[in-house]
Amino acid sequence: METADRQGIYINIQQNPFSFGSAAVLSEHDRMRQTIAFATKITFETLEEGRPLPKSSFISMPSKAEQSLMDGLWKTGVRPSSPLVHYEAPAGEIVATQKHLDDMRTIVSHHIAIGLPGIKNQFDLDPEEVNS
Repeated sequence: METADRQGIYINIQQNPFSFGSAAVLSEHDRMRQTIAFATKITFETLEEGRPLPKSSFISMPSKAEQSLMDGLWKTGVRPSSPLVHYEAPAGEIVATQKHLDDMRTIVSHHIAIGLPGIKNQFDLDPEEVNS
């Protein structure tokens, strides 16, 4: 984990080498003191179902910590499970996906000799085009 330029609270997510899944490290970086503090224990308190959670049960995170959590989860392969979650892929990712799909359509069309809209299969090609 690169720490030289960090300041504040971060959540680092990485593949856990000791089990299937991921491991999280909650840390606070202080450039002035040149220190890093790590959370090492989580305490669970029992509460009857239906009762409101006490304010102390919430962990407040700055947006940098939220972003590092999301980035870490994404890097380990975790994706939103709900189709209602809206994800806007970067333009380059969409273009690459579209090109891949076009390539796959062309391959399928050529190998199983079916016509797909906008794609010439091997039986539609002019003999001059095939030999070039």
